[in-house]
Amino acid sequence: MSPTNAVLLSHSGKITHIFSMAHSALPLTPSGALFYFVRPPLWEDIAEASNDYFEEKLDERVEGQYSKQVLREQKKPGFTRSTREVIRARILQTPVITARELCNFVGLDFSQQGNTEHHWKTTSDGAIARGLFGFFMKRDRFMHISRNLHFSSNSDHRAKSDHAWKLRPVIDSLQVTFQSGFKPPPVMSFDEAMLPSRSSFNRMRVYMKDKPHKFEVYCGKRTVLPALHTLSVGLQLSFETCVRSGSRGKRLIVTDRFYTSSILAMQLLTLGFYSIGTVMTNRRGFCKDIIEKRKKRPVDIERGPFTVADNKLISIIRAWDYRPVHLLAAGGSVEQDRVVRREKNGEQVEVACPRVLKDYQTFMGGVDVYDQLRLQRYSLQLALKYKKYYKSLFLGFLDLAIINAYLQAGGHTKLTHVKFLKQLHLEFIRLQESDWDALERMQATPTKSRDTPRQSSHVPVQVDEWREGKQGRKRRQRACKVCSVLKESSDAKGGETTFYCSTCNLHSNSKKATVTRVYLCNKVKHTSNGESVSCFEIWHRHWRNGSMLPPLQRKTKIRARTTELSVDEETKLGNNSDGGDDVDNQSKRRRRDE
Repeated sequence: MSPTNAVLLSHSGKITHIFSMAHSALPLTPSGALFYFVRPPLWEDIAEASNDYFEEKLDERVEGQYSKQVLREQKKPGFTRSTREVIRARILQTPVITARELCNFVGLDFSQQGNTEHHWKTTSDGAIARGLFGFFMKRDRFMHISRNLHFSSNSDHRAKSDHAWKLRPVIDSLQVTFQSGFKPPPVMSFDEAMLPSRSSFNRMRVYMKDKPHKFEVYCGKRTVLPALHTLSVGLQLSFETCVRSGSRGKRLIVTDRFYTSSILAMQLLTLGFYSIGTVMTNRRGFCKDIIEKRKKRPVDIERGPFTVADNKLISIIRAWDYRPVHLLAAGGSVEQDRVVRREKNGEQVEVACPRVLKDYQTFMGGVDVYDQLRLQRYSLQLALKYKKYYKSLFLGFLDLAIINAYLQAGGHTKLTHVKFLKQLHLEFIRLQESDWDALERMQATPTKSRDTPRQSSHVPVQVDEWREGKQGRKRRQRACKVCSVLKESSDAKGGETTFYCSTCNLHSNSKKATVTRVYLCNKVKHTSNGESVSCFEIWHRHWRNGSMLPPLQRKTKIRARTTELSVDEETKLGNNSDGGDDVDNQSKRRRRDE
């Protein structure tokens, strides 16, 4: 096999495009490409979780401010402290965090330099100009968002067992969007990447002494495919990645010594994947006769000679460079080729080698280029420092999404990486509420499953019903059918949504469209059959349009809404409705009106 394309590098060294937005209605701009991977529903979820966290910590912050005022009153007799009720009322006047503001917040983070508060300086300091952040967001508002940034509920029972629960909604959403946009190339290089994290509160932290960033994140994932229980963690990861990528036809998988093994190579061959890679000599099934015990090349052996141990499917190669190199190839060529090597004096020379070694050298550099773009060019995670580790990791995940967006949009817009980041910064800080409403209307449909593609007739539609809120008009939300069913049979949290299926209808004598609609969340919230999917996917793909509920939920009857109320009546009822009735989100702010 003679591959011609790499995951991130072509033979010319230019970045290739491995993501596709063919099924997205979003514009192919830097912000549009990023919104394809970090979709508007996720931003809405983060804003909601941040507001819930603000209310959760309200009493604690009231006591903190009251204690400070007591101490100040003792030091300054002329100062009069406020009561707890006055402090609470003042804090409750803070507007709720919106998804659009979160995007403005991230856009300003692209311009971080030094101390964050210096960006709001009102006077120049020598050649350092006064801060300009105030034109786009007030300092107190920026710090309020930064202080309350949160992603999941602390009271959920899964927080005790899931090490990554603090970021679980973000991780699950990105897993879906990254895979939906991934377009498998002829050659796929496979390697791990690091999310730096040194916080001692991070239960996922792992020390890696040979890495530039010596602490990485490890979630301890144990949910694997049934056929993989006998494989190591590295082999499970590489095998699952190939299986779930939805690839069809022959492809070449390139791995390093941490993942390569004869067991993995045989299983990949059964799926139609060739594989090459360096290998540890202590792997199970490795040919013992070809193992070189000497750690350095002897003086009497020149660079280049290699030995091959063959069977019908797999070849094991030992080649001499400065040190012995052991490779395992399933489907590659072991014919002699030549590569360019640099001597210690700087001179370049051609050295003989097997063809698989040249292929490995050509295609294995993609992950390293990815890390260079993410961590060495500009990184949100490294630009901002947080005491709470999960906020820093969230910025690390944003870095991943930004690089994926650049790989997708950069080639079409002919932007360099620096210009791409500058344009993304401008588009995010200029985002207005009207732009966000338009973005929600044109957002991409839920990810199509690669195993069982959903019929195109079933698509999510957003309701065109509105209600008045404190921050202006908001879309009316109704209870999700999947969340309601799962809530009755387990500890799963119920949910509300503004989306319904364009095709599915519930049986009812009413002729009103809102009564028979099937309302479903258009975001990843639950796990079904070991897969994190949206309620829309669960209803159509796993429950076959609601006709095949799981055994534990089959006794549950899915009912249509029996009430036919006007919009004003529905607003008055609020949370007293059942089934698919409206849910009045103003109850979350009821304490503010008291």
